[in-house]
Amino acid sequence: MMTGAGLISELLVDLGIKHIFGIPGVYVLPLFVELEKAGIQIILTRHEQGAAFMADGYARKNGLGCCISTAGPGALNLITGIAASYMDSIPVIAITGQAPLAGFGKYAIQEGTGIGRTPDIVKAFEACTKFSKRIMRINDIKNDLETAVHIAKQDRKGPVHLDIPCNLLTEEMEKNSQSLCHMSFPPEPIYEEIGDDCFDRVVEEISKAKSPVFLVGAGATSEKSIGLVIELAKLLNIPIVCTLRAKGFFRSSDPLFCGVVGCLGQHDANKILFTESDLILALGLTFSYLTTQGWAKSIVGKKIIRVDIDKEELTRNCLPIIAVHNKVEAFLEGLLKYTTRKNPVLNGTQRKLMVKTSDECFIQESDRQQMVNPIETMKIIHKYITENTTIVTDIGQNAYWAEQYLETKGFNSYIVSGGLGALGHGVASAIGVCLGSNKERTICITGDGGFMFTGFEVSTAVQYGIPVIWIIFNNQSLGTQKAWLRKHNLPEVACNLPYVDFAGLARALGANGFCVNSFVELERALQIAITEQKPAVLDVIIDPDPAPVFQFSKG
Repeated sequence: MMTGAGLISELLVDLGIKHIFGIPGVYVLPLFVELEKAGIQIILTRHEQGAAFMADGYARKNGLGCCISTAGPGALNLITGIAASYMDSIPVIAITGQAPLAGFGKYAIQEGTGIGRTPDIVKAFEACTKFSKRIMRINDIKNDLETAVHIAKQDRKGPVHLDIPCNLLTEEMEKNSQSLCHMSFPPEPIYEEIGDDCFDRVVEEISKAKSPVFLVGAGATSEKSIGLVIELAKLLNIPIVCTLRAKGFFRSSDPLFCGVVGCLGQHDANKILFTESDLILALGLTFSYLTTQGWAKSIVGKKIIRVDIDKEELTRNCLPIIAVHNKVEAFLEGLLKYTTRKNPVLNGTQRKLMVKTSDECFIQESDRQQMVNPIETMKIIHKYITENTTIVTDIGQNAYWAEQYLETKGFNSYIVSGGLGALGHGVASAIGVCLGSNKERTICITGDGGFMFTGFEVSTAVQYGIPVIWIIFNNQSLGTQKAWLRKHNLPEVACNLPYVDFAGLARALGANGFCVNSFVELERALQIAITEQKPAVLDVIIDPDPAPVFQFSKG
């Protein structure tokens, strides 16, 4: 005989889950006990939102994350993190406890069934997951969990949710009992065939173009896809630019890679995409506001070839002359074989433009020469980035500076919540990233505003010996909002923050804490943090005046 909790634990082990992030409540305590028995490490977070962010970061490195909470407020606290995973197509399993079946509709403790005035947890998760279901019978656990995981990894990846009444966790069943509902997996998506007819058209457009460019999004970032893009770029002599979320999948030294595009992208990459190109080969991206500099006419009106596994995205925002509904990897493999076999005559006039971004392009001037400048800070941080380092950025000006001035050296080495853009995501997700990277060097770049959202998760890192280095760009404000108000000559309303001794807070939580007021202090603090291999917070007091400048194309 086996309990429902025991079965879930066994199935998660079979799925390769080694770490789970969450906070227990009475409805899920039996599951936590069985998870520990099964050898899965439970990372006890300080808030359920932090648990979801960590599971998201872990999945970005390890392929699949899992977070667990109790019912009611615990489950609802997961939602921001799960929504971040949904917008960025990250596979995460969210498991929530629920009141016992006998208590449904009776206002049981933290009931979330949607009966009466109770929140409907399943429906709440439906809006930000690929699959959300309440398991109603112990015999359905195996089938429902396996179905959920299959959906999370199928086609466009994303989070899934299972809600489990607590009585099913302690109920017993025969170990080999089969599901009573016989739920089958959803059918595999049907992609269009891509043969010579398709490649004839694609290559014809490339041949006619004077300045084609590869624009790579997060949907084209498998290791094989990136390798194929680089190989094709060399073969066809076409430069590569990418979206923010694809930044960490190219090394800055990669041939023909010219950088990140968008409102806060790199100058030469933007010049290639918005000004010089006459054909865009768009791979796995959505042409969002930030990527297109506000859906600028200079890009919307260009010739575009789009490849995506998500049919709905193929015509969103920018209409292509050729739309290919298939996996980017399959398209690139086919295009490479076609061009190698047929050796078409191409223009071949493209050459890589060296990315020489000048500070004046991206920063408003400041008279405070004695204070720490954020751009110089980025240049110092860059000295400590190795091929095995992962940079995790939060949201706001800190992320914009990192986007523009940090170069990447390894594969999957730069992580940001590019879709939802939740403050505090980077602070907490860095713990999951570090754990999913076997505790390789992980540096989180955040602002003081974002750090105050989830900064107490430093205590989580301390408890489990996860050596994240947090670098706070402390300008005592919500910098993006403050810059916008200043730009429009408006009063600085609700954007200034009081001074907080984050170094002292870090030490109180058990981590190393450093207050940094100079570049010498920054280097010393980084050296100590890296050498000691324990969680560390570097509170860098930066010049509050500089601000990244948003770039918009004419039109």
